[in-house]
Amino acid sequence: MSLRQQLAAAFQRLTTNISKLNNVFPEGSLTLERYLWGFLATNSRLFGTPAGPVLVPLVDMLNHDPNAVRANVSSARYSRSVFAA
Repeated sequence: MSLRQQLAAAFQRLTTNISKLNNVFPEGSLTLERYLWGFLATNSRLFGTPAGPVLVPLVDMLNHDPNAVRANVSSARYSRSVFAA
């Protein structure tokens, strides 16, 4: 099973469990696209330790160049800033 298929199955289990909690999330607010974004945003910043993976706040900023050029990218769906050294 591919990673995407595994994540889609995990998303399905999550939405099934969340549907049991009334009024926690507005209808349609939790999508597979948002779930994948959240998974990748956190897992791309994990550090392995003997105790298991951990998130270390702000440590991923250590490889950023303070003189990086900023560009704004936007579409009908989102707007983001992109930095390039």
